[in-house]
Amino acid sequence: MNKKMKSFLVGLIAMLLLLPSCHLFERNMAKNQKTSTRGIASVGNPSSIINAPFVTIPAGEFKMGYYKVPTKISKPFEMMATEVTQKQYFDVMGENPSFFKRKQDCDNWNKDYRMCPDNPVENVSWLDAQLFIKKLNESLKMMYCNIDSESQEGCYRLPTEAEWEWAVRAGTETNYFFGDDPNKLGRYAIYSRNSENRTHKVRGNRQ
Repeated sequence: MNKKMKSFLVGLIAMLLLLPSCHLFERNMAKNQKTSTRGIASVGNPSSIINAPFVTIPAGEFKMGYYKVPTKISKPFEMMATEVTQKQYFDVMGENPSFFKRKQDCDNWNKDYRMCPDNPVENVSWLDAQLFIKKLNESLKMMYCNIDSESQEGCYRLPTEAEWEWAVRAGTETNYFFGDDPNKLGRYAIYSRNSENRTHKVRGNRQ
């Protein structure tokens, strides 16, 4: 396996761990909190991204990063429970930059769009993601989302680094949200040992 593939798959592990951890948060911690801030990981109008599930992430405090720095999330927000799919990205941007979009890469092939519509979009830079969000907000006629504003309710945005780790940890303090045993990783994530050297649909058979 070449270095580019290994690097891609390592990143994919982190993304796919988000799905089960978000739902763990929803069950255990977010039942009575009202959403205030919304974005692309915390999103305002879920119906505007077709079939996109969102999970309320509560406010709270945790120890962030390797050095366990005390960190506070002051407001609850909504996190998209999966990666953005190839079809969702295409619907906004009119293109699909993904490398893994051939028929042999797909769990579900779309011959009309010649893509894996349910697989995550990849080959997307941080700047590409920002442009995607900008166009998404504009399509909803929320022009104020792209400028500094105290009120960002209803806006799409990327999560902060702290919000991302808070959501992925799902209230746990172990190495993984499911514990400390890396041998259990295959139950929860797609990674180098079970990926078949390709991506998989965002809502697959992980727990």
